[in-house]
Order: sequence, then C-alpha cells, then structure tokens
Amino acid sequence: MKYGGLSEEEALKLCTLNGAKQLRLDQPHRIDRCRQGCDIVIWTGHPFSTYSRVETTLVDGEILFDRQKDLAMRKQLAQEKRIA
Repeated sequence: MKYGGLSEEEALKLCTLNGAKQLRLDQPHRIDRCRQGCDIVIWTGHPFSTYSRVETTLVDGEILFDRQKDLAMRKQLAQEKRIA
C-alpha cells in the first residue's frame, strides 16, 4: 500500500484474489473446489496492522497453528530447558 500506492482493497486482492487468478482457481468451474479447500487465517485485528497477530491458521480444514497451543508449548519447552 505504502510503496505501490494501492488502496486497502487492492492490497487485499493482491494477497488473496490475484494468487487465485494466477493458479486459475477463479474460474467458474473451480470456485466451489476453491471454497471447499481454502485456507483461513484468523487475526486479532486488521491484517495490515503491525499490532495484529495470527490467532489460528487453517489449511484444508485442518488447524495448523493455534496461538493458545503455541503459547502453552513455549512454556513447556522453557520448563524442560530449565530442568535439563
């Protein structure tokens, strides 16, 4: 947005829709397949904000990242390092 003079909407399309176009997933016969197998990211705020964090990431319906689980795992690893 800053260097390309893009609007917020154009920047979001650049990150989402344009990638689908390059992979030819935007064609009418592929739309349903794309929706069934799409990836989802849940943010704490606006995705372009430097203060926002990813809470959850889903790929093909499977949770690949969950912030709460990640924080718990970090605590566990820190305890293991102290014991070892």
